Amino acid sequence: MLPFQVGHRPTSSNAPLPDALPFTVAADHLTGGIVQAPCAEVSRSLTDAYRLGSQMGTPLCGEGMGSSQLEDVLEFICESVGEGDLHGLTVLEIGCGEGALLERLASIGAVVVGVEPGEAAARAARDRGLRVHCELFTPDRFDVERFDVIVHHCVLEHIEQPGEFIAEQLRLLTGTGRIVCCVPDCAPALAHGDLSILVHEHWSYFDATTLGHVAARAGAGTENWRYAKSEGAIFATWRPAPKAASHPVAPPPYLARGRDALLAIETYLATAAQAGSSVGIFPGGRFINYLALLADRPGGPPVRWFDDDPALKGRFYPPIPIPIEARSQLLADPVDELLIASWTFGAMLREQLLAEPSLATTRIRALPELLESR
Repeated sequence: MLPFQVGHRPTSSNAPLPDALPFTVAADHLTGGIVQAPCAEVSRSLTDAYRLGSQMGTPLCGEGMGSSQLEDVLEFICESVGEGDLHGLTVLEIGCGEGALLERLASIGAVVVGVEPGEAAARAARDRGLRVHCELFTPDRFDVERFDVIVHHCVLEHIEQPGEFIAEQLRLLTGTGRIVCCVPDCAPALAHGDLSILVHEHWSYFDATTLGHVAARAGAGTENWRYAKSEGAIFATWRPAPKAASHPVAPPPYLARGRDALLAIETYLATAAQAGSSVGIFPGGRFINYLALLADRPGGPPVRWFDDDPALKGRFYPPIPIPIEARSQLLADPVDELLIASWTFGAMLREQLLAEPSLATTRIRALPELLESR
């Protein structure tokens, strides 16, 4: 069982959604990828969560970190279309959220439509004057339409059958159309056996190679790809191509490494407890699985967790009863040990926090450093 992570909540309960659900790690030997094994209970709960507007991670938006991600995605779309001219092109965004990307695409001349299962987000997108269908994506909705660009940002990892999902979109493209995809880059976490990446919302854990394998087996040829500039993600552009032949691909030894990672975290916390040290995690959302998996181990130290997003202050990640604190609270009341638990922004956060005079006596370590020590 792992916590059913569907975002932050005002209390340490997900109600009416479950707080924890079964999670089985599996390997896809046709793509070499690490996946979550099928589970009907998880599928049903996710459908409910998406309808309620579950949002993991940072949405594309006009401010903060979401703004830099939005500009990066927009730049890649323009890179992928001839000379970056989208004027008059038809664009479908799957999982459009509140419509920030669609709004920008429309402003440069694209004819846009979106699909968004979250009722509140779809309503916000419509309030922007955008055409958005409040539902999960199905190709039948667009049986008489064809698109020059179909884009989805951090959606493919949420799809139980990603190959079928891609194949359905290929049938909706114009003769010169393409799919633009963005997924989290799980390569560093997979290489270190980091268990924090496992969330029920994600059925697949991609690196650049396995993403290409999934697309090729669906009949999509990779035309262009690169790593994102502002987040730990992979961008790819696909065009229709002959399906790749199926050959077994060896997945990484993630589970063996995961056992080592859990032991490293357990040792870290036990050492802090023996020393009477308080522990802080920044950002806390990356540590939920570890605390849950070690919950029955006695003698753990008091743990606090922190985040720079002001919307998270005082909120919870169910079922862990630890309120999220702001950076200012960390600086005003430092911990003895601080673990930076971000692969993407870890180095930047560590550098910033090491420069804080109030943390001069705090031992600051990064998660990769901890896991590499095993």
